[in-house]
Amino acid sequence: MLQINPDQADVRLATYVAAQWRERLALTPAGKPRRDVHSLLFRVRAFYRDPRFDAGAAEADCFWAS
Repeated sequence: MLQINPDQADVRLATYVAAQWRERLALTPAGKPRRDVHSLLFRVRAFYRDPRFDAGAAEADCFWAS
C-alpha cells in the first residue's frame, strides 16, 4: 500500500488506492498474470478480519510476546 500511497496512515483505503492495489495483485512480481487472485484476496481479508488485529491488539504485548 505504501508504494501506491506513501502517506497511508491506517488500513482504511481510499477507493483509488484499493483499485490500484487490486491491479498490482493481478500480476506476479515478474509481471506475469497471476493464476488465482481471489485466493490471495481471501488471505488478506482473513488477516484483517482476525479479531487479534485491531486497535487494542497493538497494546496487548502479552499476546504478541507469547
